[in-house]
Amino acid sequence: MATSLSVNTAGIGVGNQMALTDLREGSTGPITVMVCRKWDVTNVNGRYMSTDYVVSDVKGGMIHCTARNNIAHYFFDKIKEGGVYLLKGFTVQRTDQYRILKDSPFVIWLNGPTTVKRVDDTSGSFTRYPFSLTAFEDLEPTEGKYFVDVIGYATEVGPQSVKASGARAVEFNLNNERNRRVRVTLWGNLGDALIKKKAENPAVYCLILTSMSAKFYLGVLGLASSSSTILIDGSDVPALQTFKSSVSCVAMGDSSDPVTEDVVCVGTLQELVDRAILFRNVVEITSIRTKNSWYLFTCSGSQCRKGLTREEGYFVCKACKSKVDYPRTRFRIQADVTDGTMSTVVTLFDEVAEKLVKRTAKSLVEEQLTDTSIDSPILPSALEALIGTKHTFEIKSHTYYRYGEYESFNCGKIVGPDMDETGGSVNVVPSDLDGSPSATLKRDSNLPPPTPGSGRKLRKLCIQESDDDADEVSIDCTGVNDMVDDSGDAKEGSL
Repeated sequence: MATSLSVNTAGIGVGNQMALTDLREGSTGPITVMVCRKWDVTNVNGRYMSTDYVVSDVKGGMIHCTARNNIAHYFFDKIKEGGVYLLKGFTVQRTDQYRILKDSPFVIWLNGPTTVKRVDDTSGSFTRYPFSLTAFEDLEPTEGKYFVDVIGYATEVGPQSVKASGARAVEFNLNNERNRRVRVTLWGNLGDALIKKKAENPAVYCLILTSMSAKFYLGVLGLASSSSTILIDGSDVPALQTFKSSVSCVAMGDSSDPVTEDVVCVGTLQELVDRAILFRNVVEITSIRTKNSWYLFTCSGSQCRKGLTREEGYFVCKACKSKVDYPRTRFRIQADVTDGTMSTVVTLFDEVAEKLVKRTAKSLVEEQLTDTSIDSPILPSALEALIGTKHTFEIKSHTYYRYGEYESFNCGKIVGPDMDETGGSVNVVPSDLDGSPSATLKRDSNLPPPTPGSGRKLRKLCIQESDDDADEVSIDCTGVNDMVDDSGDAKEGSL
């Protein structure tokens, strides 16, 4: 049953109203709320999707509201941040993904029949800046299900960097009053805004970041912004006032501890799929897939390595929005490998593949073009020679892809005592399970004994469909930190 609220709506013709905690699927109001936050949502390509709000009522409840792009213009002038409004005729739906408020499973959808009336808050009973702040120690991977709000201070902010995908990012450490820190990545214009604000503020800059996603990267939990993230640093925000008082006596410096640390390194592919952060052990290359080719053409721009498409007879880079007259030829070797516990696909991109093959992709393509015989091999001999060889691969679990029955990892490097610093060598000298050097592995030599796995669990990923066939696809996976694979395709994004 709806709870009656004592809000002055005289003259509007509204009877008993609902509290936000009473809303369920199918509810239509009426409710009286204050608009606490307002922002525009864009997708990863920058296309405007909706205008969203966080609203609260006199009981302190909060809920997420949204107006789709085809209807949002109805409310541009009607709903202002900081105003109090009576709403009715909306739609309430449950959402299980990308919740702005972790503990609120419902979203109010504003639509054509929704009516909006401005209400005078003469009693001052609404809270202007309500937050559901998450302590650093309580952070956990959000798994694409919800976002979190955090509060902290920054003493240094790194310069803006441009990733291989062309995306701009600013990274820095956010510290709390208990001298713990978490790594933060702000994408695009939000990073620009932070640099400007930090330059205008003293050494200790306190701020609130809303709608952040969390994910482990190399054993450390990090936060990344989404298109719903807002940077709040106003001096009139009570939560910030309290936080500034709590850190006024904290010794500032570089002695803060990360929320989580210690990279977990495992010895079998099965463990990597089950739970691991880092795999480093011997695998055998059993075959090399050719359906989607072993190379690709990419942009030759200095800051871009995106794959190219063909339009009207020309190569086009959609990231740079330009025609590419001289594309770069790069490796993308999809190799089936096994370590004795299971088989999987590992993709080797340019740098790693060149160190392994001791040839460039361009030279191999040119070599194939000179062979015009009808029975010319699909694979160059240099790649054919890799089948059956064994190498020590280093694979990080955040590079895991899955689409239908197809799954793969990216090889970060090939390691061994006679490798250079970037992990390149043909004759790999792997390590035994105890870490000591062993003899170079050749064809038909035995793999090290596998460590038993604990049963396979596929990771939950945000998948973008591809035009490739299901057994070999390229998948862009969105995430918390700097997730860009060696092909230049961004694997991390936001709403």
